[in-house]
Amino acid sequence: MYSAAALDAPWPDVSSERLAALAATAEDWAFCAPGLSRDELLCAAFLILRPYAEAADVPLDALRTLLLVLEGNYCARNAYHNFTHAVDVLQCAHVVLRAAGGGDLPPGAVTWSLGDIVRGPHARLAVLLAAIAHDVGHPGLTNAFLVAHEAPVALLYNDCAVLESMHAATFFAMARHPRCNIGARWSRDTWRAFRATALAAILGTDMAQHFRHVSALESLFGRMASGSAP
Repeated sequence: MYSAAALDAPWPDVSSERLAALAATAEDWAFCAPGLSRDELLCAAFLILRPYAEAADVPLDALRTLLLVLEGNYCARNAYHNFTHAVDVLQCAHVVLRAAGGGDLPPGAVTWSLGDIVRGPHARLAVLLAAIAHDVGHPGLTNAFLVAHEAPVALLYNDCAVLESMHAATFFAMARHPRCNIGARWSRDTWRAFRATALAAILGTDMAQHFRHVSALESLFGRMASGSAP
């Protein structure tokens, strides 16, 4: 399902000065993923994910290895759906979640934010890992093309959310490898909740569902504006 060659790849050696610069720009919209090298992209991703991983009790060595394997399975020849795009989406999701707050309002509060919906360290980590994994293995073709030509991946997923299903399955196969096992210290229930959140996030990137998601968001924001619970 994926190439494991990157399991033994070395972690990038980036200077402390450059790491500090990456950490600073990762916190706002000045971050420019297309201007970064492959090594800088990996380090930026780790810098963004590290505090979320630590909060969720994820072994950092497993996170580093997972990032190496993810990067190795994005197609560098793909002009758009590549690892640069993945890190760009990760950073955007991080900034949005950080701006939205941590979801620490007491029950019954009348002020709601995105942070109250994506509540808890495992849910936030699930959203961010889904962001960086959401296009892994993308061949540069659309679902419609794959379905029309009865490509093997379309047959496998019965013409439904073909690429999104493949991206999700690939990510979870990686995340269950012993050296990438981010959930090694979690309970079964925690893993299942994490998986459900990440699956929903990745499958939600299917553009066939775009207008349904927009409608749901508009309804949600309306309830937030009126002070009612999401």
